[in-house]
Amino acid sequence: MKYILIILISLFISLPSFANPSGKGLICECVKCDYSSNKRKIGFIFWDQALRRYMFDSKKDIITIIGSGGHAYTTSPDSIRFQVATKKVVNGWNVVTNYLLKRKSLKLKAATRTGIKSTYQCKIIVGEDEFLKEIDNIQKAYQKELDLELKANKI
Repeated sequence: MKYILIILISLFISLPSFANPSGKGLICECVKCDYSSNKRKIGFIFWDQALRRYMFDSKKDIITIIGSGGHAYTTSPDSIRFQVATKKVVNGWNVVTNYLLKRKSLKLKAATRTGIKSTYQCKIIVGEDEFLKEIDNIQKAYQKELDLELKANKI
């Protein structure tokens, strides 16, 4: 009986915590946006100490995936906070977006120094491979939408 108890305790200690975001991804869709874009989804993949953000952009009639990584995050029992800075400059400031994710509801709030505020509803994707497949599927769907819009052009 003693050995069974030791084995069970060892198993529980070695299993990853469900509250640990590492190895999980978020796909978030904007529900209240302070910007005009038809590309309303963003993604995040969490590693042990950092995360990578994925967004979508259109350049010359091609939808591209833009990834920026190495962003630190902090966790609490109720939320995950992180900040993403970009090279883009608005009014003399680099654009820095502060994110706050409510862990129970998966609501993500985003705010910048320039006053842009947005709210997203997220879903969890477990595993980096599955997450990257979902990001690719979103990019293909956006490209298909853009191709349909362009097809209607007369010149």
